[in-house]
Amino acid sequence: VALVHAVLDRVPDARVVLAGPVAEGAGSEWEGLRSLRRRGVELQGRRSLAELAELYATASVAIVPYAINDYTRGVLPLKVAEYLGAGLPVVSSWLPSLDPVGDDVVLTADASAFADAVARALARGVSAGDIERRQAMALQRSWTSCGVMARDLVRSRGRS
Repeated sequence: VALVHAVLDRVPDARVVLAGPVAEGAGSEWEGLRSLRRRGVELQGRRSLAELAELYATASVAIVPYAINDYTRGVLPLKVAEYLGAGLPVVSSWLPSLDPVGDDVVLTADASAFADAVARALARGVSAGDIERRQAMALQRSWTSCGVMARDLVRSRGRS
């Protein structure tokens, strides 16, 4: 919630749409979510893959605004590959499971840095080359690619 408020403070005219369920244990965040709604944030809740694709098509930047805690330190947000597959730059909280990749996947340590990274991504825009590069990155993170890497790893250890 604090990260999204920081984005709205930094980029007041930004349209922010959040899709997906509220995280486990977020009961204390309900008032925060209401405060986001009062500022115009669209809370979409769970959406089908087709509905998410429609949202991605209207987006300029994808965000992963996770609070950092014991739970999220172990989270691997698979949505990052979906965002890259849609050609979107990603701005995320600094999660140990993610690696920063230039302007494509930007990891931030606090709300101010998060808001600044979103503002920079919005100002930069997206080129056809950006989209192609991000889609190639997404393919490297597909379930098929991960399965091949896992099999290769097991085989390299002498097990087949």
